[in-house]
Amino acid sequence: MFKYIITAQVLSSPVYYLIALTVGVIVAMIGNYRCKNKRKSVVMGLIIAYLTLVFSFTIITRTPTGHNYELMLFWSYMEIYKGNTIFIYENILNVLMLMPLGVLLPVGFDQITCKQAALSGFLVSLIIEVMQLLTRRGLFEFDDILHNTLGCLLGYTIYKLIKKNLGKCEAI
Repeated sequence: MFKYIITAQVLSSPVYYLIALTVGVIVAMIGNYRCKNKRKSVVMGLIIAYLTLVFSFTIITRTPTGHNYELMLFWSYMEIYKGNTIFIYENILNVLMLMPLGVLLPVGFDQITCKQAALSGFLVSLIIEVMQLLTRRGLFEFDDILHNTLGCLLGYTIYKLIKKNLGKCEAI
């Protein structure tokens, strides 16, 4: 329930954007120097910058509480059913959170499959949730892992559909 208050405070601080941008630029520069595929190194820099922001918002900037976890799958939907509509927004935000990763993966790595994109989203989300549990910053919950994974998969699918349809337009 307090995720929105935390997010609003974090989003107002440009320091986290600057840190993420700096990390991403450094990774892209190193990649450009060491890698022949410039697009892949730039996208890798963007992925690192984006994940730096995600980890900042979901772990680093939060105040430690206690060991909080919710191990029942779909518990947020039961809360919505009970009238706690704030969970509608939390679920939507959790889907949206990893959508950019789902878009960036096939941009930088042409051969990535749908299954690999879903696995990437799952692993990033699992790392976030475990870190929240271990650092006592946030709520470990399976619903977040599910929604984040769906978001990454949705981003991947949207990118592939757009790319496919743009290819059809160029053929006309």
